[in-house]
Amino acid sequence: MKTLSKSLLNLSAVGYGKLKSHRLLGTSVAATLTFGLFGYSQVFPDFGFLTLLYMTVQLFLLDSQVFDVSDVMAESGGVPWALELSRWMAAALTFYGLIFAASKLLRRSGDKYRIEQLDGHSVVFGADEITADFLEEVHALGQECVLISSSDSLLEKWRSQGHFAVDVDAGAHATLQLDDLLQAGLPRAKDFYILDTDDAVNLRALLLAAKVDGSCSIKLRQDEPFACDLLQRHSLFLDQSQHQLRVISVEKQRARLLLQQCPLESDAQQGLATEVHLVLPHFGAFEKSVAIQAALIGHYKSGKRVNLWLSSPSARAQLVADFPEISRCLDIRLVGQDGVESVAAIGRVCGPDAFVTVLYAHLSVEQAYLQMLRLEERWAYKCGFRIIASGAYGDETSLVKGRPNIDCVPQPRGLVTEAALVQIDRVAQAIHKTWYEGNQLRIDEAQTKGELETVEKLKSKATFKLWDDLSEEQKDTNRSAADHIEVKIRAAGLNPKQPDIKEVWSKLDARALEMLSRMEHERWAAPLWLANWQVGERDDVRRKHNNLVPYDDLDQSTKDYDAEQVCEAAKYCAE
Repeated sequence: MKTLSKSLLNLSAVGYGKLKSHRLLGTSVAATLTFGLFGYSQVFPDFGFLTLLYMTVQLFLLDSQVFDVSDVMAESGGVPWALELSRWMAAALTFYGLIFAASKLLRRSGDKYRIEQLDGHSVVFGADEITADFLEEVHALGQECVLISSSDSLLEKWRSQGHFAVDVDAGAHATLQLDDLLQAGLPRAKDFYILDTDDAVNLRALLLAAKVDGSCSIKLRQDEPFACDLLQRHSLFLDQSQHQLRVISVEKQRARLLLQQCPLESDAQQGLATEVHLVLPHFGAFEKSVAIQAALIGHYKSGKRVNLWLSSPSARAQLVADFPEISRCLDIRLVGQDGVESVAAIGRVCGPDAFVTVLYAHLSVEQAYLQMLRLEERWAYKCGFRIIASGAYGDETSLVKGRPNIDCVPQPRGLVTEAALVQIDRVAQAIHKTWYEGNQLRIDEAQTKGELETVEKLKSKATFKLWDDLSEEQKDTNRSAADHIEVKIRAAGLNPKQPDIKEVWSKLDARALEMLSRMEHERWAAPLWLANWQVGERDDVRRKHNNLVPYDDLDQSTKDYDAEQVCEAAKYCAE
């Protein structure tokens, strides 16, 4: 009985949700019931409310035995107008429902047949704005794509553009099923984009996809930074499946773009800061991603790194729980401690050449604008500050134009398309290619000298593979190296966009080269610390590395290698 009641409640919830999404239909049903109750109360004034309601509901069944119209007309001189109107409205709604259900059934069966004819298409699973934006780009490119979604509006819009879709019921306990993937033609698909907002739902979709025969490229969305990193390190099913997996994070991509657009250590008016502060009053998935990106690339000259300000001890505990060694990559501080009672008071503990970035991505542009005005009034310090607001789809960005102390987070639009992912990897792939060719050259030289032990050691390096054969974790290390290039160039007092950057970079003196090599070593160590590596004799399985030590403790050959990476940096920037 309990199970039956629960099922009826769920069914009612789904029905209510459908009526809410079709307001005109819901209003028509309510009006029909109201007119019917009023009309029947005139014909049968002695009947109770439930009886009258039952008789009204029967009108939707087109039941001619509900009452004898001729008897009513004989006794009262005619059928009450309200009852007559209700009868016609009920009949019209019933016929509409039958036609709608039949058309939907025919469309689904027709879509199912046509999807079965597809081959080499893409399948997309999701229901939010990210999915909608992705579909717009796919539609503009004319690519064949099947949508799997629980969003009625998204499904309807996609079908209205002439594409195919598979419905996932939006009930409280409804989830994606294996049959949905088969119906979308996943065994014959080229790509499968798993883009739901819930990381757990996406992981379930991935596990279901592993059961499907075929060979497609899977893009799995995992916005929580620790979840994204874990799944990049553990590919789950690739040993048993022909599918290729890439774990992506929309928030991580936005964080990468944000720190490219708004470098933490640089400001157009103040120039290069010697002390960098990042303030996170809110701590969601995006803010965590920005903190991790700052830990990866926030390594500056003289050993300086980012001062990360969090709003509560629980936020710090959560970050440290996810990344136990993150304090090796940045300095974590708390607003509300050590005499810093508010964001405005952070400037009190900063040097004159410091720069403070406050991320208000959880606020609208208008709300962040008010926060900026408040800070401008209270900021009585020599150091500079900047507020970063949420991105906007409308004209709200006009608030930030011409204002030096406010900027906007990049929009998530276009961050998961194939073109965007290729663009992100462009420099990272060039970095790996240079390293791969250099390692091959060292192998050839060792073979010529008969140094067989050195040859085997160089060949056994975990990253001595072509780009496509690297793990996502290994690729991500190259992406971090690419993200740090402009930080190095600014540290040398140069502009990454100056046309002669390659020529000027080749003339760096020994002092500048050593300074940048120190930065590169700290940058290289950051992803290892975040992935829980430890100092010890080199052992990739146990996640130990002998070079996780200060730069001054490295042997000369490792320092020379860091210098080589620095010398190549401007080449990638120019390209």
